[in-house]
Amino acid sequence: MVEAYSQEQHIPVRSEGLVVPETAVIVQAALHDIQQRHGDKAYHNVDHTLTVMRRTRMILEYVRALYPDLVADRDIDRGYIASAWHDSEQEGEERDGMWVRFAPQNEYRSGFGAIEAMRMAAPFRGEPSYTQDDMDSVMIAVCHSVPAWDVHNRTVYQPLLSAQSPMVARALAYADIGSALLDGPAALIADSNNLFIEDNIGIVSSVRSGNVDSHEKEAIRRRIVAWTRLQVGFVMGRLNRLDQELAGLPEDLQGHLKKDVFVYRDEPLIAAAMQLRNRKDMPYDEIVKDVGILR
Repeated sequence: MVEAYSQEQHIPVRSEGLVVPETAVIVQAALHDIQQRHGDKAYHNVDHTLTVMRRTRMILEYVRALYPDLVADRDIDRGYIASAWHDSEQEGEERDGMWVRFAPQNEYRSGFGAIEAMRMAAPFRGEPSYTQDDMDSVMIAVCHSVPAWDVHNRTVYQPLLSAQSPMVARALAYADIGSALLDGPAALIADSNNLFIEDNIGIVSSVRSGNVDSHEKEAIRRRIVAWTRLQVGFVMGRLNRLDQELAGLPEDLQGHLKKDVFVYRDEPLIAAAMQLRNRKDMPYDEIVKDVGILR
């Protein structure tokens, strides 16, 4: 299948296969806005959005090839819009040196932004480009990206994701926090490092200022090791939750998704464990470079 891209402002938008021409316009607008407003963020930036868009579309197209009844013609458009807008709002505040994002307000506001863009879209064949069903589907999908913490499994999950969730919402939910199982060890480690930098703004500021005494250096080193240990639990939790998060889909589709889509199992877990082992005794000067605070 040939992929067609618009290269305006160097942000790729895949327009091939979309039902509504305005979808590419809406997606492009979201990406440009994210690039302008969130270009300083280490994790929640346009690269993360593009990655989630790619994964969401890949999952929807994969499911449609096996179960056409589960993915409507417009679901590719809906998934593309929802994934492009899902992190468009990133409000938060600093608390004790940590950046705390406002959830679920950010997700709700991101969803409303997508809906407004769909309402304002140019008509298609003399009719509004998007139906109320289209807009409802996008809003539901974006809301499925609201995160929470699973204490038992020590991982992030999405509370709205259930056996009754529609396919577009499922695809976005899987895509948003699925680096380890979908894209493997390198994606897991990159996401982990970038999220540490984005969240730990007090530590990052101190390290980059160069004004860190020996006591602070050891505290920072230990904080990075603790974060790295958390990633081992995160991957294990994602693996433990996979069956639960696929529940409600046909059993053979669940099997196909495990075999062909969620293909990384041992590799990210081994990579996270090896990173933890390497960082446990890593000196301060090395560990702040290893996590990416200094280069």
